[in-house]
Amino acid sequence: MSETFVESEAGADWERLRPLLDEALDELNDDEREAVLLRCLEGRRFAEIGATLQLTDEAVRKRVGRALDKLQVSLSRRGVTSTSGALAVVLADQALATAPAGLAASVVGSALS
Repeated sequence: MSETFVESEAGADWERLRPLLDEALDELNDDEREAVLLRCLEGRRFAEIGATLQLTDEAVRKRVGRALDKLQVSLSRRGVTSTSGALAVVLADQALATAPAGLAASVVGSALS
């Protein structure tokens, strides 16, 4: 019973966070947004993202890190406090927990269009 309550509470928290996260993602430039979406929503490795974006692994790692830092700052202005690392984990967990198979690819494809 308490597990259901915790899941329900987490879902409600995510529903409150999602619009704020969308606004924060909109503040990123296209390159940063693309790197974060590929890493967090699709769970791609830095080497895969680098091949896609024609960057080195290290350049991708830095781009994702900077983008997550910007997201964290943007969210903190909206009253959501978290570390960049925790934000990455939440994004990845929510992508896996709420997205049906293939949705992440669809979202990334739409975001990149």
